Amino acid sequence: MTNEPHGGERAGLPFASAEEQFRLLMEEVTDYSIFFTDPENRLVTWNAGAERILGWTESEIVGRNARLIFTPEDREKGDPEREIGTAAAEGRAVNERWHVRKDGSRFWGSGIVTALRDEAGGELRGFCKVMRDLTERKRWENELQAALAKQSHVVDTLQTSLLMVPPPDIFPGITVKPLYESASDDALIGGDFFDVFAVADGQVALAVGDATGKGLEAATYTAEVKFALRAYLRESPSPADALRRMNSFLVEKERLDPMHLGGSYVALALSVVDTRAAEVCCAWAGIEPPFLVPVGGGEPVPLLECGGPLLGIDAGSEFHEQRVLLGPGDVLAMSTDGLTEARTRQDGKSRDFFGYDGLMRAVREEVERHPTSLGDAGVAVAQRAREFAGGTISDDVCLLLARRVGGHGLTA
Repeated sequence: MTNEPHGGERAGLPFASAEEQFRLLMEEVTDYSIFFTDPENRLVTWNAGAERILGWTESEIVGRNARLIFTPEDREKGDPEREIGTAAAEGRAVNERWHVRKDGSRFWGSGIVTALRDEAGGELRGFCKVMRDLTERKRWENELQAALAKQSHVVDTLQTSLLMVPPPDIFPGITVKPLYESASDDALIGGDFFDVFAVADGQVALAVGDATGKGLEAATYTAEVKFALRAYLRESPSPADALRRMNSFLVEKERLDPMHLGGSYVALALSVVDTRAAEVCCAWAGIEPPFLVPVGGGEPVPLLECGGPLLGIDAGSEFHEQRVLLGPGDVLAMSTDGLTEARTRQDGKSRDFFGYDGLMRAVREEVERHPTSLGDAGVAVAQRAREFAGGTISDDVCLLLARRVGGHGLTA
């Protein structure tokens, strides 16, 4: 013979009747608003938690329509009827929205409405709504969103200033057009950057880089790199010397950083165009090598003899320069890896890369297709990479095109 609890006891404790359990639930639960309505949404019961959260006593509210606790604008939109309609059709309706207390103040309520049906024929008997006041959580969320929006505004402002360049034809003998697109799957600004500035009479520096990080940290770090580069190149218009000095600066910056955050690395390409000598001097570190596209459709010429390692890793790294002539109409292309690492996808997996050869081919063909506009050519190159990757590129895109001009009407 077993000793199962029965009657009014369970596990040795008095077990109240269903009516007593319900009464205790309605009276003792104060953290949650619990109330029942009939099929027309008229209030039938009202617990102590509902009185605490909403302000009405049971005698004041029972018999009135539950629309009363909705905001006027939600009532105007028909949200109370929509809520119970969803519950009736699907069994329940979950929502978070503003509600109204007896004194007219508002609170952010998170609740669930459950349709109540009899067991026999499934006839709708009414609804039960359980709701919690999460106003404090909502306030913190709003403050967090405001802080993020403020930071985003700061980042956007800083990034805009970092991406400002002179008008494309301001330097005699050369026209320059950069293209920058932030990553399609990231709302924050990345570490890609470019710069265009004069270093001496008839000499124009072109820079394309990719710094580690995202958001405000990456933008401020990028600003340091750009301003240091300008100082180095104006002291000596040598790309290789500028890379050596920048590399030492970044290694020392990490050593002296009391936070030891690490990751102060930069991939960078530098070119100095001498518009009088029709010559370009180039050096690069850990980035896609710049290349020349000859006028008239010749094969692109990659500048492979002037490469070096990523900046910020080894203070003893060496960097070299390569000088090539820049004929009238020739185009110099500089890019970060966002375009070359665009990938096709198949069965949810990354497949082939757009690649360096693909980038050179695309630039050559689009420069030929848009002979009077570097801007249009750059946009078309990015679109080709995007289509290759199935519509999106997962990294930032930075492409800078520069053409030697000499009175033949070519534009940016």
